[in-house]
Amino acid sequence: MESQKYQDVIQDLLDCAKSCEQCIIDSISGSYPQKMDKCIRLARDCKDVCTLQARYLSRNSPIAQHLMNICEDLCRLCAEECAQHPHSKECKDCYKSCMRCADTCRKQMAELVS
Repeated sequence: MESQKYQDVIQDLLDCAKSCEQCIIDSISGSYPQKMDKCIRLARDCKDVCTLQARYLSRNSPIAQHLMNICEDLCRLCAEECAQHPHSKECKDCYKSCMRCADTCRKQMAELVS
C-alpha cells in the first residue's frame, strides 16, 4: 500500500475521530451523561479505531486491510447511536462524519479486493 494513495481515506478517518471526540466531550458535559453512556462508549471505540487505522494506512502497514472492516462497522454503529440523539449538534456532526467514514472504508475495502 502506498500512503499517498490513501490520503483521502486517512483524512476521513481523522475527521471522524475528531467528530467522535467532540461528541464524547458534549455527552460527558451534558445534563444527563448517564443517558449518553452507549453513545460515549461507541464514540470512544470509533475514535480509537479510526485513529489507529489512519496510522496504519500512513505507514503502509499490512494490518490496515484487516482493520478496515472493523472500522466501517464501528463507524456505522456509532452513527446509528448518534442518530438517536438529534438534540445534540455534536451527535449530528458525529453521525455525518461516521457515515462518511464508513462509506469511505467500504469503498476502500472494495478496491483492496479487486
